[in-house]
Amino acid sequence: MVNLPWQSTNKRSLKAVVFRYATSLLEMAVCCAKPSYLLEVAMEKFYWYDECVNCHQGRLIITEDITNKRLYLHCEECEYGWLDPSHAGDVGDGFLTLLEEFETQNPSMEVIRKYGWESFARHEFSE
Repeated sequence: MVNLPWQSTNKRSLKAVVFRYATSLLEMAVCCAKPSYLLEVAMEKFYWYDECVNCHQGRLIITEDITNKRLYLHCEECEYGWLDPSHAGDVGDGFLTLLEEFETQNPSMEVIRKYGWESFARHEFSE
């Protein structure tokens, strides 16, 4: 048989035990609650073309090169890129993005349309 805390206590100490446990639960709830600023973060949408032909693991995400003002396909796994989506099936036409010097950002669908790449935005995901 299990001895519970209130089995060997009087009513006054039972109130103290219940109060102590209730206080602990309240502290845990407050401590573990997500701050409101985390709940209001918007998910960012990414557009991607196809599976990477170089590594066969990553997605070719449409990425904006803001330094050279162009779009390219960027593999999220092997870091390979292609400037022309119609050549994304040829590994020899790709380049290792880590060896290039440029700044990037995730383009919106509006930017993708501006560059005429909307037909290459076949899939999407949010993070």
